[in-house]
Amino acid sequence: MAFFPIVLSALIGALVAIIGTPRIISFSHQQGIFDQPGDRKVHLHPVSRLGGAVIFAGIVCGSIFGLMAGGYSLQKIQSAGLVGLLMGSILLFAVGLWDDIRGMRARDKLVGQIAAAIIAVGGGVGITFLTNPWNGLLYLGFWGIPITLFWLVGASNAMNLIDGLDGLATGISLIASITMMVVAIRLNQPVVAVVLGGVAGTTLGFLWFNFHPAHIFLGDTGSMLLGFVLSGAAIVGVLKSTFLFALLIPVLILGIPIFDTAFAIMRRFVQRQPIFQADMGHLHHRLMQSGLSHRKTVLSIYGGSILLAGGALLLSFLH
Repeated sequence: MAFFPIVLSALIGALVAIIGTPRIISFSHQQGIFDQPGDRKVHLHPVSRLGGAVIFAGIVCGSIFGLMAGGYSLQKIQSAGLVGLLMGSILLFAVGLWDDIRGMRARDKLVGQIAAAIIAVGGGVGITFLTNPWNGLLYLGFWGIPITLFWLVGASNAMNLIDGLDGLATGISLIASITMMVVAIRLNQPVVAVVLGGVAGTTLGFLWFNFHPAHIFLGDTGSMLLGFVLSGAAIVGVLKSTFLFALLIPVLILGIPIFDTAFAIMRRFVQRQPIFQADMGHLHHRLMQSGLSHRKTVLSIYGGSILLAGGALLLSFLH
């Protein structure tokens, strides 16, 4: 496998983030588009929430240049499901941007997420079978469609919910993209590896401005988009393989956002609160309530993500 397209994708993504983020911050100042401090917020001053525009531009530019450098045909890109993933990402970007600028009800946003996932599935992003350690492959048939939709929408929301501290979702996405990229390389999925290289480079460049104290936030646009792209890449790069532990790898890589969201849903159900109602019970809130500083909380969760990612990589080496 040629590594130059992957490296180029990462470099382009990083350059777009490094060059574009200060300009987006300046634009936010001119237009007054900020995330204001509040009871559930940990920042004390207004911060730009248009980071999703940089994330989208970095991933798209990095992926395009990387795929062109690799000489991959449109047919191969289409067969991998990346055109469907791109089309769904464009819609999700529009939904998130509207929410960050104008605001949107949670249920309306969920409709937009489902629509983006349906577009991705229509473009070839789908879980058609799962590996069965006892009896080969388990073909899902029709049930592959709702399972794929649940995975894409769930991961988008999981990354959105974990985005509560400076640099938290960005760093988790960086760790996840690098890990998934290595797995894709091992499974001989070069097209997916190029896209994941773009995600890794973009998040690395953006993290310089997003780490505490943040000068810009991902916003719903960035966090949902990262969850959507990573979960989609997991389908086309890992879950479509016959690898024995294919299902466990993306679950481990995105483990902290997934389990934090699952516990949040259970907590709100037990307390008879609306599922979409925000609270202060997420993992990062609890760690800060225990006495950890902002940076130590984020670094602790980074450490947990790295451990889970390491476990996923170990699984990829097992027969």
